[in-house]
Amino acid sequence: MTYTLDPQLLAVAVVALLLGLLIGLAIRAPLKRKSAVLAERNAGLSRERDTAMADRDRLIAEVKARDAQ
Repeated sequence: MTYTLDPQLLAVAVVALLLGLLIGLAIRAPLKRKSAVLAERNAGLSRERDTAMADRDRLIAEVKARDAQ
């Protein structure tokens, strides 16, 4: 039993592979940009949270110092 490779089937397979690759790249690029934007937003929110926590701790210390007087 021998197998023959049909040239038309081979051409369809190559075209399908290339099309899949192009579609994959087209989908990946915007997702990478969105991921970068979300990472920057997350970093900004983390900085704001850290600042708010530092202010809270400072105010707690001030209240304790005032109560101790």
